[in-house]
Amino acid sequence: VRENNIDPLSLHNFERKNLTEINSLGERYDYNSIMHYNLRSFSKDEEKKTLIPLSKFISIGQRDQLSISDIRQANKLYNCSADENQCLRNNGGCEHQCIDMYKGYKCQCNRGYLLGGNGKSCHLSCDGLWLRQPEGLIFSPNFPLNYPASATCSWEIEAPSGYSIKLQILKLDMEYSHLCIFDVLSIRRWFKSDWEEVANFCGDSFERKLIVNSPLVRLLFRSDSSIQFMGFKLFYQFIPSICPKRRANCPFQVPFQQKYYLPRHLDTGSESCNREYLTSAAEVYIPNVHPLSCLAKISLREKKKVVLVINTLKTVELAGCEEEFLIIKTGNNQKTLRKLCGSMSAQILYINDNIVTLETVLKSSQSVLKISYFSY
Repeated sequence: VRENNIDPLSLHNFERKNLTEINSLGERYDYNSIMHYNLRSFSKDEEKKTLIPLSKFISIGQRDQLSISDIRQANKLYNCSADENQCLRNNGGCEHQCIDMYKGYKCQCNRGYLLGGNGKSCHLSCDGLWLRQPEGLIFSPNFPLNYPASATCSWEIEAPSGYSIKLQILKLDMEYSHLCIFDVLSIRRWFKSDWEEVANFCGDSFERKLIVNSPLVRLLFRSDSSIQFMGFKLFYQFIPSICPKRRANCPFQVPFQQKYYLPRHLDTGSESCNREYLTSAAEVYIPNVHPLSCLAKISLREKKKVVLVINTLKTVELAGCEEEFLIIKTGNNQKTLRKLCGSMSAQILYINDNIVTLETVLKSSQSVLKISYFSY
């Protein structure tokens, strides 16, 4: 539980209960319960996570159906536990999942499949799906089990006008090939009356984030007939567009390109990276020199707020970020907001202050920081 990310008025929802107050009827902790909070339940800003599962492969907060444990608890509570579990016999004849119910059962298909007319068989159905909710999760078919061979799936995400779409690949485990010619997750945007390719992914990758400057995005998943893996899990979210309205041709993704924001600033030294930035938008000067220690101050007019765009951050990641780091401080009193290290890209931070100080320490020649800002 990340208490610092919880709305203070909602902290009571995370209070621990003792065994005199709750009774799980012998059932173990159930991540898949329909009653379980999601990752951002009661968050301060709907962006920060309030719950982190102990395993990164666990999903929480589903609202599709009662879990098996939910059903068992209800049966025990209403003395229905004597009912025979028909799923124990040949899986009830179900091709995928058999869900035991009171005086019966039902068959259920894995992700990306629909139940056949006989109520038992499953067929692939993941092509041409249309998504208009402001955020959601997208999975490869059969996730977290291996995706099927020779599959084609597509999802089109449509946001309102004036919005872009943020994509976060939480898990990627696919067959790798040069140029992803075998299995591929392709991301495309609608641009000038056609689908324009933004990026292709395959292989086994760490978490990736991408912001596509278009209100209409298509995800295309394709597998060949040979090797199958777990697939992907992706989170999408609508965010306000970040390109200036006067620019019709925005870049594919954050980071902002320098041509859109003039990097004029007050330089406190001809070669120094210790600078104060007074304009409404700029790219922060971080020279390619190691070891490096920089102190940059962004000072906007009153009633303006700073939006930081971390284009690329790659540092040595140690406990406490002691070796290399980026520290973000706010206000004239330089109150520490965040201390960052490790690897990240395309991160946008909306800061409720017109004064921001950035303290950067990089020692390794492999370490990189590219950061820009604008006002709102």
